[in-house]
Amino acid sequence: MSDNPADDQFSEAETVRRRDATIKRMLATPPKPHSEMKIGKRQAKSMTPKGVSAQSKKRRAKERNL
Repeated sequence: MSDNPADDQFSEAETVRRRDATIKRMLATPPKPHSEMKIGKRQAKSMTPKGVSAQSKKRRAKERNL
């Protein structure tokens, strides 16, 4: 960007061209899958009060029993 405000503005035709190109790009972009983020699908991270996850706690108990 320059110090001259006139240099920072595009012509009407350039603005329309950029707008149309952006819209085409947005419409051509595939949607991001959100199925894993739906409530009930994601797994909650269960944490004990000390901050040790329940999984690591179970793993340690299993290793001690071996």
